[in-house]
Amino acid sequence: LRGSRQQLLFGSQPPKPLRVNAGITSLAAQTNGGSTATPQQKEEMECLAQMLERQNPCAAPTASPSLLDGEWDQIYTDNPIGITFGNGRMMRRKLRGPFTGRVTQLIDTSAASAQYRQRIQTRAGLLRGELRVDVSATSPSTWAVRFDHFALKVLRVPVLRRSAAYEGTWTHTYVDATTRIMRTQRAGAEGAGFMFILRRRR
Repeated sequence: LRGSRQQLLFGSQPPKPLRVNAGITSLAAQTNGGSTATPQQKEEMECLAQMLERQNPCAAPTASPSLLDGEWDQIYTDNPIGITFGNGRMMRRKLRGPFTGRVTQLIDTSAASAQYRQRIQTRAGLLRGELRVDVSATSPSTWAVRFDHFALKVLRVPVLRRSAAYEGTWTHTYVDATTRIMRTQRAGAEGAGFMFILRRRR
């Protein structure tokens, strides 16, 4: 760890989640949400994420709607394709042409079939892209995931809808009232997959 984040290696062990989260926020801002992260900064964020994961207070997040459900801002990812801005509190990514939008995840597991949406929306909602995803719990921490479709709206009027081809697993490795870490793996893909860090918006 570098700078003020080095202090997390000393003092009380394990480090308090509040201090780790402060380090994550700082590094997410420095790396523009992960889009400009150097290999060293990626390793540092991985170290911070693991500090939280070792203290995960929720053993069964897929069975804990009070923690999962709601709207989450994506603040960091090591899959930076399309990310144009990040300040440690939210991020923006390319949407259509010159337009970029805030990246949020919306989860509702109270329905008979769990609902997950990822939304990219410009300021004032002029342009909104939304990915609909089918999810089903396969373990206390993991979803089996299949993308359904992507829709684009202008002033809430649908202008485009297309199918989206993706299947994989998403594992919630840390969930508390304000922070969520999710690790994803595409079906049939090799390697470690990707990490996403999110903060509750509401």
